[in-house]
Amino acid sequence: MVALASLSESARKIALDWFRLLQPHFEDKRLLKAVAREAGIGYRTAQRWKMRYRKYGLAGLARDDRSDRGQRRAITAELKEILEALALEKPPSAIAALDRQICKIG
Repeated sequence: MVALASLSESARKIALDWFRLLQPHFEDKRLLKAVAREAGIGYRTAQRWKMRYRKYGLAGLARDDRSDRGQRRAITAELKEILEALALEKPPSAIAALDRQICKIG
C-alpha cells in the first residue's frame, strides 16, 4: 500500500470522505450496519473499507489504480464472431453453456 503523502490530492480527498462516513462507527461505537445504511453505502462495502483502514490507515481508503487504465476492455473481433456463431446455433444453447465455451476459447 502506498503512503498517504504520495497520493494525489483527489485520492486523499476520497480517502478522507470515506473515513468521514465510517467515523461514527470508529468514534461513537455505532453499529457498522447502521452507519452504512445512513451513508447510503452497502454494508459489505463498509466492511471492506473498515478492514482496509485498520490494516493500512487512511491511505488504505484511497482507490487503487487499475492496471488496465486507458486500455480498451472490449472483446476482440475474432472472439465476437465466435460468440455470435455459438449463439445462433440451432437448437440454442443455454447462456451458461455459452459462457463455459467462451471461457475455454478465451
